[in-house]
Amino acid sequence: MAGVTVDVCLAFAAMQAVDAGYSVYGVVDASGGLDVTTRELAIARMKDHGITPINWTTVAAELQRDWSLLTGQDLGRVFHDHYHSYGLLMDSFESVTANVVKGVLVERQGTPTLRPHPGITQEVAPNESQIGPKATTSEALIG
Repeated sequence: MAGVTVDVCLAFAAMQAVDAGYSVYGVVDASGGLDVTTRELAIARMKDHGITPINWTTVAAELQRDWSLLTGQDLGRVFHDHYHSYGLLMDSFESVTANVVKGVLVERQGTPTLRPHPGITQEVAPNESQIGPKATTSEALIG
């Protein structure tokens, strides 16, 4: 649940829903607040009333459930663009995946290095569909 303001619209509706017997999750970053103090006090008040504060990314991930669904790549892109640490994770994964499609990571004295995969005779440029959740590293090398 979210509201125009965290301290009134969200808090009052959420507390009434708890009183009516519902389990309530308050999406605090989707609700406005005048300042940090107002937001923090509203969250503390809601927590005391049994409301679980969450953020929009938690709601989105729970609705997605399975990243292999059709909306998985689109939601991943939204997370990339709006959730900094997730964007860094995706960029790192895409970089490693692109390198592994071209060769094989080999451990040499604790330092990963690349060597050409014997089954690849020409350079492979992965497209977006190969980097997403439908193609894993092992599938790219085996298939």
